[in-house]
Amino acid sequence: MNILLDVFENYEATKKATKGKTNSIGAPDQIALKQLIPDYFQELLSQLGRADEFAVKGSFGNSNMARVPWVGVFNLKVTNTAQQGFYIVLLFSEDMQSCYLSLNQGFTAFINAYSASTAKRKIAEAARLARRSIDIAEGATPGVIDLSATGNLGEGYEKGAIESFWYERDSLPTAAQLARDFGILLEHYDALTTVVETSLQELLPANEDTYQQAVLERAASKRKKKEDVEASKPVPRLNSNRIQQYARSPSVAAEAIERADFKCEVDPSHKTFVSSSKSRPYVEAHHLVPMSTQSKYEVSLDVVSNIVALCPLCHRSLHHARADEKKQPLSQLYQARASQLQAQGIVISFDVLRRIYSSDLIDTED
Repeated sequence: MNILLDVFENYEATKKATKGKTNSIGAPDQIALKQLIPDYFQELLSQLGRADEFAVKGSFGNSNMARVPWVGVFNLKVTNTAQQGFYIVLLFSEDMQSCYLSLNQGFTAFINAYSASTAKRKIAEAARLARRSIDIAEGATPGVIDLSATGNLGEGYEKGAIESFWYERDSLPTAAQLARDFGILLEHYDALTTVVETSLQELLPANEDTYQQAVLERAASKRKKKEDVEASKPVPRLNSNRIQQYARSPSVAAEAIERADFKCEVDPSHKTFVSSSKSRPYVEAHHLVPMSTQSKYEVSLDVVSNIVALCPLCHRSLHHARADEKKQPLSQLYQARASQLQAQGIVISFDVLRRIYSSDLIDTED
């Protein structure tokens, strides 16, 4: 297809002409990525009577030209951005020698939840679990693809690939072949939307050790931009992989750990050990009002105001100690957070909270 060749033959020249910036100069590759290729996929969707369900967007970067330019096809019920969710995307390799039509995932959402290294493992695992719900087509590549990527986003696409069709620059598909492959991925995309709603992270096993590790790695990492963790958040959904297991954001808990300066909030002098994650004191994130009670609230319990940093002993004590031993530290933490909880719309008395901690409702993953 000539519109693919327009990208292969001109992208590097455009990058040189613009000194690596995303200045629009009407180059053939820019027109192909922003208009011609999106129009092609939009027409395929129109032929199926499904154009209104999708957004089709192409990109060669924001301020700097992307190492891996792309054109994405987004089911609007799942996502409208390449940064999160899962979608079909045409990815051009960094060396401009091949491209993939891929059922893939937004890597930025994984980076926001984990450290970069952990995010790559997690997105690959999510892709593997997603493949359980589809039958890989003949001629398609299951799993990791090769974009000759040298940056995190490109490597994220490589790891996050679920199913892909590969096309070499010197042997590009016909319009009919590309349409056939797109139809196959669209069918599998539809199948995945019946399994999860917005993110394949929902498929990942809920593991407390993994969660705490991700929190500490995230807290200790040097982030240029932090999300507004106190802003109103959607109520967490139950994970697809387990019953009564609400999703928790490691990035939100990481902010709570940072604010506590990696010290136990029951007693900052409590000794712990140095974590292998970024060599910071090991503390754990704990939801004061347990996530297991989320169904009783119309606001999210997964907010910084409701998360305290605890040394491992205090954390285990709040879960497993006798009720009378829990009273003093629980009261201390409640008094320190009561006004913040109320400001977030989490209204609970100490008597009610104490009864929760005295019952079997307190989960080991709160």
